[in-house]
Amino acid sequence: MQTPTVPIETVRDFLLASAPAYYHDTVEALYKQVPDVEQQATQRRFAVATAKLPGSMVAGKHVTIAGYMRSENIADGYAGLWINVGGPNGSLGFKNLGDKSITGTTPWRRHEISLDVPANATALLFGATQSGSGTAWLDAMEVKINGQQ
Repeated sequence: MQTPTVPIETVRDFLLASAPAYYHDTVEALYKQVPDVEQQATQRRFAVATAKLPGSMVAGKHVTIAGYMRSENIADGYAGLWINVGGPNGSLGFKNLGDKSITGTTPWRRHEISLDVPANATALLFGATQSGSGTAWLDAMEVKINGQQ
């Protein structure tokens, strides 16, 4: 598992919201058996919003995703857009904002990434992500295929 703290934190948050007594009486005791888990789960956050297009729409074409993002107090992580091209045997390509990823506190700003999709693509997954602490917002996301919305 790439980030075991994400599912642990999800379970913890669900139980605290829906069955706090069960969490405090049972699950919290388990976390105390592995102290690093509780500490990591509260220190590191990760969120992702994902959309998917079929390969038949994008194979052999140039795809651009764009959206307006702003952030508040993002630390120990980043926020940004991403694209992943799925193929018959796994990923055929991946792109994100890279060194233009969002950190700290920023005003609304338009961000954009593009890539050429290989002809054998089976799907295009794309969206926004945030890791670390703080908050990111996304608005007015658009997808262009060969320059057309």
